[in-house]
Amino acid sequence: MHDLINDLATSVARDFFYRLDGEMNVSKRNENFEKFRHFSLIGPQFGSYENFNELQRAKRLRTFLPLPGGWLDSGHVELLHKLQFLRVLRLIRITEVPQSIGSLKHLRLPVSFGKLINLQHLDISDTPKLNKMPLGIGGLTSLQTLPKVTVKEANGLKISDLKELSDLQGRLSIIGLEKVIDPIQAKDAKLYQKKGLEVLEMEWSDNVFDDSRDETIEYEVLEELRPPPKLKILKILNNIGTRFPSWVGDPTFDHLTELTLSGCRSTHIRVGHLKSLKKLVVESMNEVKTVGFELLAPTNSNLGIAFPSLEVLKFYDMQGWQRWSINSGNKHGTPSSFPRLHEISLISCPQLSQVSIGLIPSLRFLRIEECSEAVLRNMVGLSSSLVELKMVNVIGFTQLHGEDLMYLGEVKHLFIYRCDELRYLWERESEACRSLVSLQILEVRDCKKLVSVAVKINCLFNSQVKPQVLQINGFKMLFHQQALLHRLFAYIYIYRDGSYKKLQTAKHNSN
Repeated sequence: MHDLINDLATSVARDFFYRLDGEMNVSKRNENFEKFRHFSLIGPQFGSYENFNELQRAKRLRTFLPLPGGWLDSGHVELLHKLQFLRVLRLIRITEVPQSIGSLKHLRLPVSFGKLINLQHLDISDTPKLNKMPLGIGGLTSLQTLPKVTVKEANGLKISDLKELSDLQGRLSIIGLEKVIDPIQAKDAKLYQKKGLEVLEMEWSDNVFDDSRDETIEYEVLEELRPPPKLKILKILNNIGTRFPSWVGDPTFDHLTELTLSGCRSTHIRVGHLKSLKKLVVESMNEVKTVGFELLAPTNSNLGIAFPSLEVLKFYDMQGWQRWSINSGNKHGTPSSFPRLHEISLISCPQLSQVSIGLIPSLRFLRIEECSEAVLRNMVGLSSSLVELKMVNVIGFTQLHGEDLMYLGEVKHLFIYRCDELRYLWERESEACRSLVSLQILEVRDCKKLVSVAVKINCLFNSQVKPQVLQINGFKMLFHQQALLHRLFAYIYIYRDGSYKKLQTAKHNSN
């Protein structure tokens, strides 16, 4: 009876299933390989079979399954990358997974990895749809590469499963931390002992804000997830604790160069004395009303200058932020914070109206977007060393005033986008000529009320460093304005049919 059932199953499935044993030669088979979906191997090492390449004709193969007693050598494994639809692949007696396996994008992770105790690298970084980890990862104590883990509830990975993975190196992203409701489990993960980690991202959900989440628990969970001291990049996303634990901003993290705080509810951001911090991004923290020196840095004067290494500072989507006030200098005029800061971006901070942070002489690049004119004017006055200024959808901005222009003597690139209330670039042409002596690129886009460019930039043609590029759209030019612009700029780009078109100019032809 057993043989009859086997023969029946083989007959029914013969068009889609292919089983190879030690007595068969693939090259001598006349089967329609293109129809095969599942393949199994029984017998000795596959190297004893001739012309294994024939199997590559089974391009729609879903399953490749060497059974006990049958396995592949490394040369055969390298050929598998041509079977692009493989979903199930079994590899026996190999010491290293070849690079070509990475192209098999339909492969599914097995239910358990528990027996791969010597596995060192599991790179699942480019798997956006992977939302459940295979069971047994916590037992892979040799793992060094594990770019991300997704925390699940009952039958999935628990945060405490990371406990024994002390050799982890490089990057680790922990997703689904809202599922952790016991801070003890977070403590058991022992992140602080994983000294090889350089990049750590901790992410709570950004679309689950119901009664199932507790701000006290999330604070305590984050407190227990203290990273290793040599961490270089840290991101904390969507934690609803009303404050950050003390380790966030602890000066002992003296290797930390980048910090991102996104979607968190805390209003306490004491990170000013991370002495190696070069980039700080604060975004979507809508509970923040005031940012001051007491929030950004400890008040202990023994710690010295705040943000001693910070180079890039970005605030984005801060819908509730109203006031930014930091004492940025001492009585002698020496900056006590931001001595190396060269780039600031303030984007989508519509309620911010008060800015008082003193001078930042090192500032070179400034972007103001979806903020008020008051913010723009205060920020422009921070430094006379700006080389690039971008103004995008600045509310209430009608023109650059003389007191603004006086700080723009070093500006080479001036960009004005979507400023719908802008009528003229500046108030007085003479002031612009005295100030914009370094301007090389002037770009104006989608400013619906802009009346004229040409009559306001005539004198720039006589400046020591002549502007080279002008990009404009969003207003109508009269013929005499076009002729004047042709005299001033080597290249003019006019926005037409959805893109900028380069116009040949008289100045360019004369060269």
